[in-house]
Amino acid sequence: MSKLALLQESFQQLVLRGHGPAIELFFGANAPDFDARLLTYSNGYRARLVEALGVTYPGVQTVLGSNFESTMMKYVEQNASTHFSIRYYGRDLSQFLANERDIPFHSMLADLAAFEWLLAEAFDAADDNPVGMESLAVVPAQDWGEVSFEFRGALRLLTTHSNAVQIWQSLKDDGEAMDPVCFDQGMDWLIWRKDLATYFRSIEALELRTLLAARRGASFSQLCELIAAETNESEAPLKAASLLRGWYTEELIQAVKVP
Repeated sequence: MSKLALLQESFQQLVLRGHGPAIELFFGANAPDFDARLLTYSNGYRARLVEALGVTYPGVQTVLGSNFESTMMKYVEQNASTHFSIRYYGRDLSQFLANERDIPFHSMLADLAAFEWLLAEAFDAADDNPVGMESLAVVPAQDWGEVSFEFRGALRLLTTHSNAVQIWQSLKDDGEAMDPVCFDQGMDWLIWRKDLATYFRSIEALELRTLLAARRGASFSQLCELIAAETNESEAPLKAASLLRGWYTEELIQAVKVP
């Protein structure tokens, strides 16, 4: 390795990890303030990562308040950035917070982080175009049972065990957080994007199972069978059609597949 390459590697390791293999080769390495000047770069790099986390997780930042910086700095020390874009840094924050049991309401904060990450993912998802109910007009009556649907790339699903989503909404509406509450039973959420706006809503168990089956490629008749197993068989096609209408209205569907 050339001296230049070694210096570059040393500097990179210093910035990323706080130390490098050949720092003594730097010009002025013997100066009294050399270490302090080098740490400016390392500390600045970590500060930018913490700043980026605040942009991605504004709700977590508000709830943690004065503890946000120290908590995120701990996350930074344990989780190196591995992507060229800083936008994708912080994916594992939810799991990190779930394990930080010394932080008050860490379970709620983990839910909140997971929710805010999926909101960002939905917003950044690749562009695709929804289709409307008119896409069904081309389906011959005899093929309706075999029709399946392709969903848009921005669609996300989340299960929370706290009122984290309600806290996020109260922060957005009033600037104040509700008292955290944890639940034994999970609550499911649907997250998606329409144009340049992200949306979310709670989703009941039957709709969730139907949506999951539809995303896996289940046909309309299979969706009706799934619904009939939990409701009245005669009402299943109407219920399936109602769910389908809602998905079209929310612009969740991007293609209809006709056999």
